[in-house]
Amino acid sequence: GENTYAGMIMGDFTLMKQNKTSFSYLTSGTQIFKGDEIITSGKGGVFPRGIYVGTIESVVTQNGGQTVYGIVNPAANISNLSQVFIVTDFDIVE
Repeated sequence: GENTYAGMIMGDFTLMKQNKTSFSYLTSGTQIFKGDEIITSGKGGVFPRGIYVGTIESVVTQNGGQTVYGIVNPAANISNLSQVFIVTDFDIVE
């Protein structure tokens, strides 16, 4: 089966200027690699599960080799959005 790991997509002022974001707060043991796809987990009830967010473009590590965060190339070109919809309720269909 596929390995799945958890983290959070975070805004970053420096990355924002490059139309990128970061995948941070990785759970213990998380291994991410360039090319990995980030999708929503649905946990917490804020976003539906399975929405494609973007792809890991590069991985930032500390001196000891521990992964600190991934730089994500978002699926959507945020700077070109003309309409944004805020989902306030949804039903998960499995």
